[in-house]
Amino acid sequence: MDAGNFVLRKLTFPKLGNPQGSDPYAEWPISISVDGRYHNLAILFNRLSNFSRIINVEQINIHATSVQIDRTIAADFVAKTFVYQEPKEAEAAPAASKKPKAGGGD
Repeated sequence: MDAGNFVLRKLTFPKLGNPQGSDPYAEWPISISVDGRYHNLAILFNRLSNFSRIINVEQINIHATSVQIDRTIAADFVAKTFVYQEPKEAEAAPAASKKPKAGGGD
């Protein structure tokens, strides 16, 4: 079975520490561009679906290549996964300081 006969044209990760979204899980979009055959693209998507991590494939754009010899299509898509974000210390500190003090007040 031919499972990886494609050319990776682009693989762009977001900057470290800059995932998109809200707490506690944030989106981590990875832009990917490949050239290959339709069958190989289907195998790639199937392999992405078998990862233990959730990976959604979005914004798929498939078009024919100008030369139809070894690779017949070009595909651009975003593989989006999700990462856990630890609470920021700046947000955790004010919550701790708002606790009432024992022993009463003025």
